[in-house]
Amino acid sequence: MKLNCKELQNNKRVFIILLFSFSYYSFGQKIIIDNQNSFPIEISYLKNSDIVKNNEKKIVQSKFEISEINILKENINGEINIPLFLRTDETLSITVNQNNIKFGGNKDSIHSYLFNTLKNDLFINIGNYQKSYHKDDVNTFIRLSEIAKSNIISKIQKYNTTTSVIDDAYLKKIERYIIRQWLYSIFINLDSTNNGNTKNKILQYYFNNYIKKDITHYSCESYWDYEIIRKFAKHSKELRLSLTKYNIVEKSDEDDINQFMNKSCQKFYFQSRYNYLNHIKDPKAEFYRTILKEKFNND
Repeated sequence: MKLNCKELQNNKRVFIILLFSFSYYSFGQKIIIDNQNSFPIEISYLKNSDIVKNNEKKIVQSKFEISEINILKENINGEINIPLFLRTDETLSITVNQNNIKFGGNKDSIHSYLFNTLKNDLFINIGNYQKSYHKDDVNTFIRLSEIAKSNIISKIQKYNTTTSVIDDAYLKKIERYIIRQWLYSIFINLDSTNNGNTKNKILQYYFNNYIKKDITHYSCESYWDYEIIRKFAKHSKELRLSLTKYNIVEKSDEDDINQFMNKSCQKFYFQSRYNYLNHIKDPKAEFYRTILKEKFNND
């Protein structure tokens, strides 16, 4: 049986659609959310949001990289943020119940460590940091922090069971994530007392070794990113830092700090104020919502 030109074109069109559909669903991270609570939860990722009913499983899949997923439970204030480090062909299951979150699938051990254990491994060192800080012992402070970082990175490397180049790339992304949380856990010790010279020496060390080479990549998508950049913007004069100056998108009480923040970091400043005021149902929240919409293109 011969097909005419029109039929051939239609068949070709159908084939292309099927090929595209196969490509879309066959390639891309697959995240399975298993809600074992007795109530629904809301999940958000990229620019999407969805409801997962109680005792329901839902598959999240995208041709774009999903770097994090947020979960909102009705009995808690704020979102639960889960960072994701998956290749485009990998699958991760996230089981959510009343008391904990469990992971299964690709890189499950790594994700479990980052979500359930990392903060404890970071903040368990705070007491030792503060002892060194109050003694003005800069060298011990730095040595202890570097040991803590090395121990955490070693744990991640043991969890990483693959040796392909692409996994090496993802391992570096995970290490960057850890280092930023590690820096944040260090810097919160520097505001308890005004040990000026000690504080400046410590900040100078971390700026020169960790921040300076990476500062343009800080987008302030997380609280610790913002606080790290804000710390150096705030102390730029006494540290004699030559930081890039940016246009002020919208004037505020922190223009002297925000001038050293790129647009996305300035947005975080206004977003955090909106979130707080909106949470306490303060009518001033509308002012910040308008700024975010008009100046930062928030939906």
